[in-house]
Amino acid sequence: MNHDPVFEFSEHFDGEFLRRMSGDNIKNILAIFEKDYSVVSDLIKTTQTCMELADWMEAVRNIHRLKSAFFNLRNKALSEELRKLEHRIFRAVFLSLPDDESAFSPEASDIIASFHRMQLEILAHLPIIHAEIDRMHVYLSHPQRGR
Repeated sequence: MNHDPVFEFSEHFDGEFLRRMSGDNIKNILAIFEKDYSVVSDLIKTTQTCMELADWMEAVRNIHRLKSAFFNLRNKALSEELRKLEHRIFRAVFLSLPDDESAFSPEASDIIASFHRMQLEILAHLPIIHAEIDRMHVYLSHPQRGR
């Protein structure tokens, strides 16, 4: 009978997908979580600054990176919200930029407000991600693992 500890992801993550994506290698999943976790806070800050400065191209790049991070972390709902915001900015700014940029102001304000709502959701997920990273570290350091 096999008594090796088995890592089970918490209900916040799609463990089946993560195992398939990594070839069931927890070290690879941990590396992805740590990389994405380490950049999220900075991406939030720089995206907010970009929006305040109306640097929409850089804002879209940062939102794309946030979207990718949350896709990797298997938060489908947040990843989808970020995808919609990314497309909304692209449509509003790059496809229909008015000659008079002041006409864009109401849309820009609404986009920024949407991002602020998502920002709160993202910040609420950071402790959950960090806890899962800690759990993977404990699992990988277990003395019976791999026997």
